[in-house]
Amino acid sequence: MRHLTLALTTDGQNLQPLINLVRVIRPPRLQSVEWTVQRLEEIIKELRSDEILRNQWHTYIRSVLVVLDPLRTYTDLGILSNKGFLAETYDKISYNILPPAAQERELSYFLGKVFYKKDDFEWVAQVPHALWLELLEALGFQIQITAKHQEYILNAILVLAQRITAIGLEPEVVAKLPEMDDLQSPFLELNREVMHYVHHFKRNRAEYPNQNEEDYKHILVMLRQSEKDIKRLQKDKETLGISVELTYLILRLDQHLRRIRILLEIVQAPPQQVNSQKLLELLKELIEKRNTQYSLRRHFSDNLSYMAYKVVDNTSKRGEHYISTSSKEYWNMFKIALGGGFIVAFLACFKTLIYYWHLPPLGEAFMYSMNYSLGFILIHLMHFTLATKQPAMTASTIAASFGSGEKNAIQNTVQLIAQMVRTQFIALAGNVVMAFPAGLLLAWLFRLVMGHSIATPEKAVKLITELHPTHSNSVMYAAIAGVFLMTSGLISGLYENRVIYRNIPQRLREQPLLNKILSAKALDRFATYIGNNLGALAGNFYLGIFLGSMAAIGFIVGLPLDIRHVTFAAANVALAWDGTGFALSWHQALWVSLSVAAIGITNVIVSFGLSVIFALKSRNIDLRQMRLLIVALFKHFWKNPLAFFFPLKSSVKVKMQAT
Repeated sequence: MRHLTLALTTDGQNLQPLINLVRVIRPPRLQSVEWTVQRLEEIIKELRSDEILRNQWHTYIRSVLVVLDPLRTYTDLGILSNKGFLAETYDKISYNILPPAAQERELSYFLGKVFYKKDDFEWVAQVPHALWLELLEALGFQIQITAKHQEYILNAILVLAQRITAIGLEPEVVAKLPEMDDLQSPFLELNREVMHYVHHFKRNRAEYPNQNEEDYKHILVMLRQSEKDIKRLQKDKETLGISVELTYLILRLDQHLRRIRILLEIVQAPPQQVNSQKLLELLKELIEKRNTQYSLRRHFSDNLSYMAYKVVDNTSKRGEHYISTSSKEYWNMFKIALGGGFIVAFLACFKTLIYYWHLPPLGEAFMYSMNYSLGFILIHLMHFTLATKQPAMTASTIAASFGSGEKNAIQNTVQLIAQMVRTQFIALAGNVVMAFPAGLLLAWLFRLVMGHSIATPEKAVKLITELHPTHSNSVMYAAIAGVFLMTSGLISGLYENRVIYRNIPQRLREQPLLNKILSAKALDRFATYIGNNLGALAGNFYLGIFLGSMAAIGFIVGLPLDIRHVTFAAANVALAWDGTGFALSWHQALWVSLSVAAIGITNVIVSFGLSVIFALKSRNIDLRQMRLLIVALFKHFWKNPLAFFFPLKSSVKVKMQAT
């Protein structure tokens, strides 16, 4: 079978023969790259056995290469612009609808026309390097850099160096590295070294590639120093914080530095020792960047990964406090969960009373939200706990352990999960054990003072009906609550990062009005408290808004949206039982109890599951590795199930780490 008998032309602007050739070798499925390898081997045999055909293809491809201009492709393709995150997002959305005008002489246009499928870069990358070289050799080409192409690369290096200097001296970057002024900046020094290198290279082109080792080494030193500073910005989030704007600048710097490094490696090699590996790596990278040029998913993933890691890192540190490793910590968690359940009983009563005000949907949503938000904040201020909030915090600690890279990471993570599950179990038990009797007590006191129950018979029936496991959407609503529990954990991490990045405590200490009304000592305590607790306060506040407004949103848009929370469900059962005159039958009590348990399990599973996925993704951990963890977890549960509910003496303490 002959694959190359295609209509050839000497017009370099006509890419159809190459498009057809790639279509011939493109695998029908990404998993069948062997198919492409086989086709390429057949094509290579054809070229080697047919000199006329080989010469025709050689002439055609040379005519294509002659008209290509790679400069903007080297400097722009796969590199973020200086527009900023939001403007770049808007451009990608608009270009997905209506692509920008094509510049037909540019290399990026050529790559987009020939490798036009969005996943072409995947099979191109999987084809062995040696096979691509064989194809080029069979076509009569040698991997070499012509003088014209060398000029393109040198100009691209100059452009990239200028941009690196501009980005490195942006106020957002300098503010986080204040010791690096204009004269000490490695980004500025890199630009000087590159200008010197390119100037001497062009002036002594014949012998310079072999005699510029010192100049090249100076550039490499500045590249390493620049990369070191970028890593400082990435790693020192504990003291520097992070923002979308800074993340965007870091990503731009990283992209420019990686591109300039590979171009330098290509142009620096002597003509007789051209680095074909680097050239092909660059080509494969450019194909990938062209295929994903307008990908919103890739754009958000690249830009938000650092921010996500910082947010998760903050919740990881807080999550350590929600995992008990000893009997003392276990029973202490039970005590503080009792306090949380007690406050929730009051919140359930207040919500029932608000129901009787018959406010319009938005007014009711506001009052419900404030009831939840202020109640959750009170729980935090009194150092109590709400059990279902813990999974969103502990999930990132689990991910930190799993992604630690230690030899026994899986076993340590299994032990950590067992500790988390039993802590969650006792916290749930504490919330529910207190919420139900406290709800009964408050209902009795209300009836004693007011002469009637908090929940009328009609409201009591409504409360019970809303908890039915099959005749209502209670489990689905519990899953919605789980999503918001996870979201509130991320918001906590986001605000804790903001405290660091915006230096909130110091700004509070310098606030003129606060300095007038508070003493220096009181203001310092207030600023320190806000610095340590703003994330938790914000997470609780937003959680209250989410839970309080969901039913109103569902009513307005006409969708079955609401929330069910296990601790509130337990308190509502108490209010409903009092409202019916304690007339629940045994089978009603049974299915209500099962429903409360199902709500609790759903709250925890959804919150914890989503949080773990987010945490793993933020650390670039392959979710497929989770299978090993799940198998190890089931084995551990089979051997020692009680360790997931009680702190047995044989339980191994695991040192938690949040890095």
